[in-house]
This record gives sequence, structure tokens and C-alpha cells, in this order.
Amino acid sequence: MQNKGFEFGLTSTNIKNKDFTWTSNFNFSINRNEVLKLGPNNAPIEIDEWGYFVTEVGQPMSNYKGYIFDGIYQNQNQVNNSIRYPGAAPGDPIIRDVNGDKVIDLNDRTILGNSQPDFTAGLTNTLKYKNFEFSFLLQGVFGNEIWNQQTRYSKFWNDSRNAYGSVTNYWKSEQEPGDGKIFKPYATYPANALGKAAYIQGYSNYWMEDGSFIRIKNLRLSYTLPENLFKKMPMRSARVYVNAENVYVFSKYVGFDPENSSYSTGASNVAGANGGNAANSPNLLLGADYGSYPIPLIITFGAKIDF
Repeated sequence: MQNKGFEFGLTSTNIKNKDFTWTSNFNFSINRNEVLKLGPNNAPIEIDEWGYFVTEVGQPMSNYKGYIFDGIYQNQNQVNNSIRYPGAAPGDPIIRDVNGDKVIDLNDRTILGNSQPDFTAGLTNTLKYKNFEFSFLLQGVFGNEIWNQQTRYSKFWNDSRNAYGSVTNYWKSEQEPGDGKIFKPYATYPANALGKAAYIQGYSNYWMEDGSFIRIKNLRLSYTLPENLFKKMPMRSARVYVNAENVYVFSKYVGFDPENSSYSTGASNVAGANGGNAANSPNLLLGADYGSYPIPLIITFGAKIDF
């Protein structure tokens, strides 16, 4: 593999006087990943693990691959005048004819994105006023996608599980089209290996979500006790503080946490798909989230005493 990137850092003192100081630290980074060579004949590594992941020469590692949904069929006339899959009906998703052969089939799956961000950034501000000090750290990740494996349980209507609240905004009729993204529900999806169910439930951008986020990573407030308190004491100084980690995350992701991946550690034996190489590395499934536990909010109180 080849990684090329750029990193930039800036430290500034914005205000400084007798009682008040404000300093900032900003960092920005970009990385571009490319696979240069694989195993025998450079055969791609294809993993079908509640998401279709492809690692191939000339592309970033672990791309997501699937169909592109282009809205919802609103009426029968729209169905009749479209390039469609078998059994398509009003309320079903429209699948794009990616290769332009006027047939919807497996060849219309295409690269949808991956877990690698376009760029990351961080900003720390520290403000000091007399004996008080307050700092906060913002962390941002932008332009990556998440393969939400909970989709198979929570974004498809079925007869045995609950679903995300947003799924209630589904297509009901041409007069009640919902949000134009959620297709009509099926208690039991049509069982046809090459028919409707294979396309509606097949891997697509319906499973993929924006993984960009801004996190309030850290808040810290401290107070240094006045020095005159320690003139007749063995200690030289004392400071008390409260610290909060992972305070809040701003994100459009419907899962618990956009920063977590279900395959970031451990080992997984997954057979290759379509004759491609087999894989046993969880790193090739990065960006897939199967309801992983969110990063917790941690609040600590403490004191630092110097003797």
C-alpha cells in the first residue's frame, strides 16, 4: 500500500495581558491510501459480511460496493417506463443502471465510498483568567462513510424486530410519498433469488451513511489556590480540577457512535467472494458498524499538590 498525506499545525497566542491569556492549537491532516499490489494475479479481496467490501489494486483499501438507490417509484407509469428489476412496483426503490446496459443486475454494483475521511482536524483553546484555567478540545472527521450493518434489522420493516424511528416515514402512496428515501414495507420480503428481494435487500447506498462528525473531545476547568495559603504549610502549590472526556458528538449518523467500528480489533475469518482472495483480517472491514458500543462520557475530579 501507499499512503500520501499532508499535515498542518498552528499554535497562536490570541490574547495575553496581566490577568487573561487565550491560546489556540489547530491541526489539519489529509491522507490518501492506494493499494499497489495484492496476492496471486492481483486478484481483489472481496468480502461479503453484511456489506460488500472490496480491496483492489489502484483503489483505497476496503471500498464499499453495492447498488445505488435513486429514490422511490411513485406510480405504475413510472415503473413501466424505467429500466427495472423483476417485480418492481410503486413504493419500491429505483436502482440505477450504472453500466448503461439497460438491465439491472449484479453488474450495476459500484463503489459507494469507504471509511477513510477526506480530512481530519482538531482545535484546542486554553483560556486563563487569574487562577482559573479552562480548555476545550474539538475533534473533527469529515468525508468518510459508515457501513451500517444494523440496517438489516433496523432499516427494513419485518415481522420480528423494531426499526429506527425514521423508517416510519416510508412511501404509502403517490399522495403520501414519505421522505422519498424509505420504500414501502414488506412483512416478508419476496423470496426470489434473482427477483425483487435480491435488489431491495441487497447491499446499496441505503446501508451507507455519512460518518462525518465533530466531537467535543475534552473540557477541563481548574483552579490554582493562591500561593499565600501555603506560606506555613509543607506544600508549595495546589490545584483542583474537573475534567470531562467525550462530552458530545455532532453527527447525522443514526447509530450509537460514528467513530466506532465493530471490526477494529480481534480476528475474523471471512471467505472471499466471487472467486477473490479470502481474508482473515478485520482491517479490511473497517467502517462497518454492527451496533458497537459508543465511546462513554467520562467525568473525573482531582487535585494536584506539589511539595
